[in-house]
Amino acid sequence: MKKILTIFLFVVLMSACGGSSVDAPPSEVVSTASSTSESTTTRTLTAQEIIDKSKMVMSQLREYWYLDEKIIKAPSYEMKFTESGNFQSPDKAAGSLKVPGESLSFITIGKTCYVAEDEPGEQEWSEFECAEGTRAYEQFLPGKNNSLLDLGITATPELIESDGDRPTAYFIDNGGSTDFSRIEGTDLWAELFLGGDAPGMPERFRIQYWINAENFRLQTLVLSFYIAPEAIEDPESFGLEEGDPLEVIWVLEFRPLAEEAPEITHPVIAAMPTPAPAAAPTAPPTATPAATPAATPAATPAATPAATPTPTAPPAAAVGRIAFTSSADGDLEIYFYQQAEGYLYEVSFFFKMTDNDAVDTYPKFSPDGGSILFHSDRDGDYEIYSMNVFGTNEKNLTNNPAGDMYASWSPDGSKIVFVSNRNDDKWAIYTMDADGSNQEEILSLSSVDIAGPVYSPDGFLIAFATYPDGDLHVHSIVLNTTHSLREWNDSFHAKVYGGLNWSPDGSSLIFHGDPDPTDAYHPTQLEIFTFGMKDGDFRQITDNKDGADAFPQWASDGNTIYYSTQYPMNWSKLYSMDPDGSIIERLTTLPLESGFHETTFDIYEMPVFLGPELSVLWFYNTGVTYYNLGYLVEAVSAFTEAIRLDPLSASAYQARSVVYGELRLDERAQADAAKAKELAAD
Repeated sequence: MKKILTIFLFVVLMSACGGSSVDAPPSEVVSTASSTSESTTTRTLTAQEIIDKSKMVMSQLREYWYLDEKIIKAPSYEMKFTESGNFQSPDKAAGSLKVPGESLSFITIGKTCYVAEDEPGEQEWSEFECAEGTRAYEQFLPGKNNSLLDLGITATPELIESDGDRPTAYFIDNGGSTDFSRIEGTDLWAELFLGGDAPGMPERFRIQYWINAENFRLQTLVLSFYIAPEAIEDPESFGLEEGDPLEVIWVLEFRPLAEEAPEITHPVIAAMPTPAPAAAPTAPPTATPAATPAATPAATPAATPAATPTPTAPPAAAVGRIAFTSSADGDLEIYFYQQAEGYLYEVSFFFKMTDNDAVDTYPKFSPDGGSILFHSDRDGDYEIYSMNVFGTNEKNLTNNPAGDMYASWSPDGSKIVFVSNRNDDKWAIYTMDADGSNQEEILSLSSVDIAGPVYSPDGFLIAFATYPDGDLHVHSIVLNTTHSLREWNDSFHAKVYGGLNWSPDGSSLIFHGDPDPTDAYHPTQLEIFTFGMKDGDFRQITDNKDGADAFPQWASDGNTIYYSTQYPMNWSKLYSMDPDGSIIERLTTLPLESGFHETTFDIYEMPVFLGPELSVLWFYNTGVTYYNLGYLVEAVSAFTEAIRLDPLSASAYQARSVVYGELRLDERAQADAAKAKELAAD
């Protein structure tokens, strides 16, 4: 506890500063016309003009809240400091600090700090006097002599179109630089690299901005520094191994108060909502697929988009294999995740199963876990595809000019139910065999469209939602009858939006919806509900004002609910909770936080059991994924695990040499390249 408290005090003090104002040179001129807003300028703007406009509007911060992340990481170590607050209460902040083996939560109110170790049970808070609490407000306030908007940039701005979760934004990235002339002499430089606790002098830095193209408000700023191994002052104090490089990363997020940031109050020796961390090394070049079937036991239902609870626990135990959707690389792709326990580097398997410029989403594991259904618009309209758990053997099952979406398996895996608008543009329920044959319509409703059909565990019923009325229905396959559940229980007031799944015993349905359909709907209002099929009991499970809770599904034992949530950062992550909404735990341990959504997902609770050869391949593909997403340190760890398991893997050595080269570890890069060449020649 003493060591982590020392680090906490250093990081809190480090948060008290920003960077001093410096002039930036003009950058290239590009067209910034946008179709999303009339207020977006249609003339060409330089990066500096965009940043200058942002500085003018960012002085009005009282309607915003912020998230501040500082990360110090190496292949064998990671320290992460997170702080959030809002500018209407600039003397208040809350957050967490995590280092290997230890984690604590903190609250600062004025000059008083409260700290508690994150351990099972109630948090025991200690109180002490700390630095002036207004530091967070001044840190981001342009016009003062510490603005982080004034570090300068010479890159060409890009216009990033809205993905639904974020508005259209200008993206400005210097791509990395060794010229520190605009940063040296600033308060930021002095606090990070000139103090007694500084890790060492950096070799290069990178700065990235995301600025709202409509109103020029800064959304995200990422500033990262790379410190070569030979420049690190005291490697042991950071728990580094010999030859490890170090990265210092600063991420600043700004969000409107309308998104309802959590209130910060004095703790009363009680649990304070503290999000669970994400950590695991992995990363680089070109993925190599494989083919080996999966497991055996029970199937678990599936789910889709984003959600929001109040996490308080560390990452949960392994739940098997997870397929989820993310737009981390710019468009929606499906990723595979499985905790890899018992390996030296504790790297979790994480790689892309789809990779194209289209939308790939809504993955569903087959009952035996060997295949995955999903829908994609890669052929110009939405079709239903299948693939195996390695992302290979993709097959278009529906293959027709209409839209086909939201597929789900029958309990025995022989049939697939889905919706299609192939008949008079009306969304209706269809079924087909597992190979795509025998497609037929089984239900259409004249006044509404149908969405998200799912088989009951016994295979006799199909539950589905309708829109635009947001009702819930059950269709009997045997009797060919359909019933509205809202008509059964008039207290069923929520408007259903999706995420429909059955409990393992078929006694209830779970779904997400809007608890108050009378007000103007906003995605952050989504909550999770259950409906009892025996007694009509309607219950709301979550009640979060801090973001959406969505796409729930039951664990096979009926004692746990898996779901996706946006709390506390507006980036959707996967969690589990008890049926009453308590004991919330993180399901994934990925280091990708800001900018990385974990949305539509499915879980198959039996992990894929891998032999040594397949483990090497999966670690290699994990390294490729991290590399392509820009997580170089994690990439090194993944390739290193592959090499440890197979010292004769020329491709793993070659891939790691590429990453070492980008990290400026030239001797390591040359050694790995030589080893790869030697192995390839044998």
